[in-house]
Amino acid sequence: MLLAVIGEAGSNPGQLKYPGSLAVYGDEVYVADNYNHRIQVFKKKEDDLNTKAVIVAGGGPYPGNRLWDATRLSANFAYYSLIYQGLQKADICYLSSDAGIDLDNNGKADDIVSFTDCSSSAKDCLKEKITNWASDADRLILYLVDHGGENRFSLTADEILTADELNGWLDGFQNDNKKEVIVIYDACNSGSFQPILRQDSQTPPADCPLEIKPRIVISSAAKDQSAYFLNQGTISFSEFFWSEVFNGASLDVASAEAQTLIAHVTSEQTSAYSACGSLKDKVVKIGYGTQYLPDEGEGTITISEISTERIDVKINHTAEISRVWAVLIPENSTVSKDSSIIEFPSDSTIIGFPSQDLQPSDDCGVLAENQKCYSAILNFNEIGSEDSIVAYATDSKGNTFSSAESGTSGLQKIQSLALLISSGDLSEAGKTNISDAVDALRFQGFADTNIRSISPEDIESNLKGQTIDDLIIYINDPENKVSYTEIYEMQNSIRGNLIVIYEGDDSGDIFLPSEGKAPILISAGSVGDEFRLINGTNLSFSGFFWKNIRNGMTLWRAFTHAQENLSLFGLDSNAQLDDNGNGISDENGDGIRSADIRIGRGISLVPNSPLGFFPEIVLKDGETSAVLQVLYTGKSVEKVYAEIKYPYVWEDGEAKKILIPMQNTIGNLYEFLYEDFERFGIYPITFYAEDGKPAFHSTSLFQSSGPDLYEPDDEIEEARFFWVDSPAQLHSFNPEGDTDRVKFHALTGEIYTISAKHQDGRIADCVNIKLSAEEDSYAGKVTYPADKDMILYVTLSTKSSECNDYLLEIYRDTANYNGYLKLRVMDASTGLGIENVSIQRNANEIQTIGHSGTYLMILPSGGPYTVVLNARGYMQGVFSTAEIPETKTVTQDVYLNPVLQPVPVTPTVNEYHPVERLDPDGNPGSMVPIGDRPRIILDPDGNPGALVPIGEEP
Repeated sequence: MLLAVIGEAGSNPGQLKYPGSLAVYGDEVYVADNYNHRIQVFKKKEDDLNTKAVIVAGGGPYPGNRLWDATRLSANFAYYSLIYQGLQKADICYLSSDAGIDLDNNGKADDIVSFTDCSSSAKDCLKEKITNWASDADRLILYLVDHGGENRFSLTADEILTADELNGWLDGFQNDNKKEVIVIYDACNSGSFQPILRQDSQTPPADCPLEIKPRIVISSAAKDQSAYFLNQGTISFSEFFWSEVFNGASLDVASAEAQTLIAHVTSEQTSAYSACGSLKDKVVKIGYGTQYLPDEGEGTITISEISTERIDVKINHTAEISRVWAVLIPENSTVSKDSSIIEFPSDSTIIGFPSQDLQPSDDCGVLAENQKCYSAILNFNEIGSEDSIVAYATDSKGNTFSSAESGTSGLQKIQSLALLISSGDLSEAGKTNISDAVDALRFQGFADTNIRSISPEDIESNLKGQTIDDLIIYINDPENKVSYTEIYEMQNSIRGNLIVIYEGDDSGDIFLPSEGKAPILISAGSVGDEFRLINGTNLSFSGFFWKNIRNGMTLWRAFTHAQENLSLFGLDSNAQLDDNGNGISDENGDGIRSADIRIGRGISLVPNSPLGFFPEIVLKDGETSAVLQVLYTGKSVEKVYAEIKYPYVWEDGEAKKILIPMQNTIGNLYEFLYEDFERFGIYPITFYAEDGKPAFHSTSLFQSSGPDLYEPDDEIEEARFFWVDSPAQLHSFNPEGDTDRVKFHALTGEIYTISAKHQDGRIADCVNIKLSAEEDSYAGKVTYPADKDMILYVTLSTKSSECNDYLLEIYRDTANYNGYLKLRVMDASTGLGIENVSIQRNANEIQTIGHSGTYLMILPSGGPYTVVLNARGYMQGVFSTAEIPETKTVTQDVYLNPVLQPVPVTPTVNEYHPVERLDPDGNPGSMVPIGDRPRIILDPDGNPGALVPIGEEP
């Protein structure tokens, strides 16, 4: 009779690989795990409770989530710890937005459940796991980790879990007072969950009453404190807590030890442990509670020497060491410079202090038995006299242990200087940018005496007699009086990096080649660009850039992230960067050097957004209105608004957008009813809260009804040109039974693929595709080899409601295009954009693309290319492009001259009228410079006559 199955294939604890023999002693089973080279001991659990665990790695790998690596590492370690302590894989539900990981090394990514696989929303998914999946358990362990806030937890990029919602689900699980709940929550402000989950807000944790439901609630930080996840989470409350659980400690001991170790890093993170009901005063362990008993002195690390030149540490540990590193700890988690104290904000997660890895060394003097030596050259920036350094090591099991703190008094610090240059009266936006720069520099360790706001003529005097390691120059100069050559000549006199950031008109002027060391040059725009602000705000490229520097991003991350932030508000950023010294921005090699450089110490923060968002809205069945909602959970706010961008609607060459002030309705909820979602397509929506530290996030609304941009296109003559290799077009069949048509230029020898897809990327087999060169129709996708140059017509139709909308793509299978040419084609006389321009590149490709005078071409990197433009009523335009870098965009403004029509004159007056040079057939020919144009005589009927050389006119 089979009573139970122990273990499964693998190399993790509880898994076996070709077990050879077995022995039983008392309640313990010894297994010779041959191919894993170990003996595993299985024993009976200390209690007979049926335990299930839910691990939630919140947030997810969405763009900009810098906490994700730490979140995933912490959740993975929790999973390993639970498995090591005897929980079975089937009793652990690990929820995440990223499920493609094989945690147990069985060759299958079957350990993590994606939020999207179990329900329509992350909230519903977690609720189902707590109230349904775990309903047969006697004890539920719930571990939450990611961004947090007061009474909230970030489940995903768009979904917020509140403490009240979670408490209600736990109540549903604890339908009587016998079931036990253990909650471990590691995030900023996690202590705000304590009184709600304890269900007794009047009593402190230590006095949790016996009469309420049995719960243990462990929070990593107080309700008004940040949580620390340093070095990708290897220095965090979670790492220290689960290390103790992994080694068999009870929950109260694990919580206390984690608090002791996190205190080496900061005195500003205070954990809390509360046990209520029947769990009060009870020693509670997870699973078997198997204890790891190290030899005396094992698992210790000490700093044996620290100086300006080097740092040495000694480790006593029999297990294999996977990593050793040192961390600079600012005094009391603050940055003290001169008379100023900059405190770490309580609404941000701290993810990094300055650190450096140590390598094995034979130069640490005499070593005791089992001791190992690790060393490095100390290279921390901006070391304060009251700061300290702590060494850390991680073993092959994932356990982290630390040294005692070592003082830094007497260590040499790098001397950096920041010059903030402006001339004339600054606008409010300029003043805001300067203020943001000062705030960022001070927070990253610059002394007030080394942050100087000066005018351009004071640059040289501020550098005389200075010994400078890094020189940062920020130019916020509307009058453009700065001599870049003068600045670049200084770089050979500094020991470190010269970093120049320029925000203002013509900021692209800063890119000049360097004969000496290569500076790092960053501009907010290109040559000819004006200083740009987000509509209705003081936010510009600089505002985002300096906030990113304050948050500890590298120069490259701060630069690219600022570009992304601008794009959320519909601004095409022309910001540029050059860090290889050749004066050419945005080349392939640019960004490699600046990706490893930070300004100042490099203290890394991840702000916790005070905005809670609602999922994407979908309008159906002719609906044209929707209530936009956003939840603001910060402390105070000046205004909250939403910016809506219209699909495929342009104004002055940019996407049409509208700014809407949100109305505060109930509590922290802001709403607005917008009634103009009539056009089919996707409306990008950005919510913005201005509370001293601007917070924003984007979502979207999809209007699934109505005609698309390309209507009417029912007949052949109404077919629009499709640009081959362009991004997919979003089409709709409206009304039902509609037929869509497009046309494109096919070239001899090229193979074209025409496909219709659903928005999730699946081929839309319910769309019928018919080509003008074919008699048959195809479902969803067709490939066509062109045997001659032709205009190929595509007809698309469906009778299925599943294909009300679809994405249309036409691309060449043999193409490898990775550069972009952005053309702005304008009327030379009016400056307005010209539509329906035919564009010919290198005499063999003709395409009609773009809207309102703005066109985008994907080209092979390299060049230059000859481009010919033709438009009805305009002279032909011909120009050569610059070289097209890979993945970069080159912008070109092109002006076309209108074809001038002759002006009739009365036969009694001899007049002449200037026109473009005509060929022998009387058609417009090549352009002639003004002043050199021949004159044309009009006959008595007002028709063109013979050409007369200049000077011989009647």
